[in-house]
Amino acid sequence: MAASLELFQPALFLVSFLLIALFLLNFLAAKNVKYPPVIKGWIPWLGCAIDFGKAPLNFIRKSSERHGLIFTVYAAGQRMTFLTDVRDFHVFFNSPQADFQRAVEEAVKNTAGINKIDFFANHRRIHDLVKGRLSSSNLHKLTPKVGKQLQKYITQGMCDICFFHM
Repeated sequence: MAASLELFQPALFLVSFLLIALFLLNFLAAKNVKYPPVIKGWIPWLGCAIDFGKAPLNFIRKSSERHGLIFTVYAAGQRMTFLTDVRDFHVFFNSPQADFQRAVEEAVKNTAGINKIDFFANHRRIHDLVKGRLSSSNLHKLTPKVGKQLQKYITQGMCDICFFHM
């Protein structure tokens, strides 16, 4: 018994050291005042994915109240920055660092099954098609259907609507 314990001591020490190092890196990383506050959660890599996944709109509302109108959420290895004040949108959308094709690439792949090569090759045509269908001259066709669907979700308690600082 004592011999087997001696074999596991170095491994136990290494695992303990790595866990402590991960927690220290997660909590004691220097904060950069140029960027919005980051909500990391207490589990490295997973971050606040569990809390965010339970009630996303409630999580965003509470985070906005606690950290301000702009904040970043670290969840499941991904960083998501939220702007909860419509007055800040123009700054973000006009930023030369914002690459919307790359930002939506993974979501398009997961929801529509369009791979990276096809997405970038056809992005302009897809964008123009969607923009044309959602233009103000075509919205009157969608409004009754969307209204009925929204009413259905609300009456069934399936929709948690949350309004921010708009």
